[in-house]
Amino acid sequence: EELTAVAKCVLGSYWELLAEAQYSSSTKKLVLVLEGVEAGRALAELAPNGRELLGLHDGSVMTGVSVTCRATDPEHDFCSRYFAPWNGIDEDPVNGSSHTVLAPYWCDQLGKDEVVAQQCSARTGTLYLNCLLYTSDAADEEDSVDLGGRRIIKKKK
Repeated sequence: EELTAVAKCVLGSYWELLAEAQYSSSTKKLVLVLEGVEAGRALAELAPNGRELLGLHDGSVMTGVSVTCRATDPEHDFCSRYFAPWNGIDEDPVNGSSHTVLAPYWCDQLGKDEVVAQQCSARTGTLYLNCLLYTSDAADEEDSVDLGGRRIIKKKK
């Protein structure tokens, strides 16, 4: 019920475009998948209120919400935005950790081992993602995602 309220707050009037919702307990991230011809525009126009999100959930179960849809341009496989007021950031402009959840989802959906993502924040960013699925039974090996892209340091301490 709490997750539904958060999803409705993030999506606002675009709630009807929600095709699927998934929750990753290991990363505490909620993934909202949009579908339809308006999905890309809806993703770009999302403007959730961080204070309202904080009032709906205390961050104990979920620390971020990724909203994603298939890309409409040939250079990218999917697009996303990431909202995490529970971490002190209303929107993370280019977030690597959210793509550790998104990459396996889109690799599975598209039948690929590698995908290219565009994070559609105001700053934007392109991520190159490779899903590595280990077949070993070794206890220390897990499925993982390699992330790549150009980085720009915006703030130095």
